[in-house]
Amino acid sequence: MALLAPVIAFAYLGGRWSAAGSSPEPNGCVTGMERSTAELFRRISPSVLQIVAFNSHDDAKTVEMKTASGFVWDDSGHIVTNEHVVRDANVITAWLASGEKVDAEVVGLERNYDLAVIRLKKKSSLPPPIPIGSAEKLSVGQFAYAIGSPFGLDQSLTTGVISALGREMPTENGEVIRGIIQTDAAVYPGNSGGPLLDSSGRLIGVNTIGYRLADFHGALGFAIPAELVKRIVPELISSTHVNQNDVR
Repeated sequence: MALLAPVIAFAYLGGRWSAAGSSPEPNGCVTGMERSTAELFRRISPSVLQIVAFNSHDDAKTVEMKTASGFVWDDSGHIVTNEHVVRDANVITAWLASGEKVDAEVVGLERNYDLAVIRLKKKSSLPPPIPIGSAEKLSVGQFAYAIGSPFGLDQSLTTGVISALGREMPTENGEVIRGIIQTDAAVYPGNSGGPLLDSSGRLIGVNTIGYRLADFHGALGFAIPAELVKRIVPELISSTHVNQNDVR
């Protein structure tokens, strides 16, 4: 008798792809590591959002759409994502893991470090903030987990290890971000702005796509370290800009 492979169906919901047919709970014969990974995803994934940004050009005939990821920073509805995603956006929509669609607005942008804060205009039933960890004591070989919306496929998990530390990444405006984390956890277009996590589910970095490495996405993942995120994001929330002397 021929065996039929399981089919995963995807539905396109207004700028958002949603997977159907997956089980929310691990079952069958699984290892301790698999259970830990499944539990990490269960706890953290509700706090990861899909971001859809629209930019209408001057002629009003073309609309550029960018899809990316973001995550809950605090209980006030602030969401962290990448600057290159929401820059010049006329309309920003966030999709929660529950399927709820919420409009958002830009709070602050930091182009030199590709970080942005947006705020949800409606904050009912907001998932909890992701716990913030540290990148200072990471070691090459540690497990790393990325949650996001690669190619618009929301609530996707990729796993890997920390491949290298202290990388430098050039940005499109000629600056260099230092201390970048390199991982082999796949970071595809759409993962930008999502969290890179340690095995406890703590934020160790914000995933980003290297502008000069864009043709090689997937094989190498890069993340802005948590230490930079912890310095920059509060300043963006309080003043919409960053004092460069505070982060260099």
